Amino acid sequence: MLTEGFPVGILRSMIAVCGAVCLCLSLAGCGSSSQGAKRADVRGKLVMDGRPLEVRPGSESSPAFRVEISLFKEGDLISPVSIVDAGNDGLFLFSGIAPGKYRLTVRHHGATPRKNAPTDILGGGSDETDHLRGAFTEQNSRITVTVKEGESTVELGTIDLKDPATHNKP
Repeated sequence: MLTEGFPVGILRSMIAVCGAVCLCLSLAGCGSSSQGAKRADVRGKLVMDGRPLEVRPGSESSPAFRVEISLFKEGDLISPVSIVDAGNDGLFLFSGIAPGKYRLTVRHHGATPRKNAPTDILGGGSDETDHLRGAFTEQNSRITVTVKEGESTVELGTIDLKDPATHNKP
């Protein structure tokens, strides 16, 4: 028998250590070459006709509005790399973005009140609406961002949704 002359407690400890090492290695994964690359912050300001889109908390008399900005890796429009909300001033910041090419998408969410609507668990009486009418979704947005190897910060400056000349940020 394998355990004859060998303390069972030590054997169990060795098996536990091997299992822990294997688990750590499997969680770390093989990954791509960009995993070891320096990651960058991507920051900018989003406006429409020179003014930030409306952002506000909701109340009983006033619906909430928020600006959701997502980054999608080129070739993968299914899973966003990161999602952030713009502030009242239109400023946004993505942290820890690997080098590569991305598409930036924007949704301006707001609750549109429905007349005579029953209350539901989400506050009822309203529908979530993209006030940009899908113009900057994964399929429609032409706003691109490139994070280069070795960059620590990518400054996008001001992106005016009505001015296509501000949409491509090398």
